[in-house]
Amino acid sequence: MDTKKYSELSVDIETLGTGPGNVVLSIGACAFDVERGLFEEHELSLKISLMDSLFCGFEIDPDTLEWWRKQPEEARQALETGLHHTVKESLVELAVFKRAHCAQVCRVWMKGPSFDGVLLKAMAKKVGVALPWDYWEERDVRTICDGIDEPKRVLDTKHDALDDAIHQAYMVRDALLRRGIPPLEERVS
Repeated sequence: MDTKKYSELSVDIETLGTGPGNVVLSIGACAFDVERGLFEEHELSLKISLMDSLFCGFEIDPDTLEWWRKQPEEARQALETGLHHTVKESLVELAVFKRAHCAQVCRVWMKGPSFDGVLLKAMAKKVGVALPWDYWEERDVRTICDGIDEPKRVLDTKHDALDDAIHQAYMVRDALLRRGIPPLEERVS
């Protein structure tokens, strides 16, 4: 298997609110690049304990809670099943995943940094853990994909953080290929 680290990271979150300080329920991430695409062993799905989030002082937005009640059953079940990590454990696992699979400098794709990135930064700050990337590595999926047809979803569950991160990765990969944008080069000291 190719051990070269990936130049791109797609990240998605599911939340109980739209502002900094709201509960983040799950984090999905996948490492990829234009040449090699995506591989299942380079995916991360983290569910975060609601109780731990509330204990840490994160809040639930009632409008977002109502929105979740209207979502498909499979999306709601995806949040409930499986092991749930503490907030701090989730952020540490995200950092470990990025170090293991991504180049030291890589583009971090979110939809968009002004939502996912802001909530993740607030979460990290509140529990005293640094995000595993710098602000200048953050990129917006919507901007790079503007004017490009969205590919068919590989996975059917919308509002599942990992499924959405994978779909974003396919969108970004297509956009990078079509626009001829090369990967970031690692900086030489």
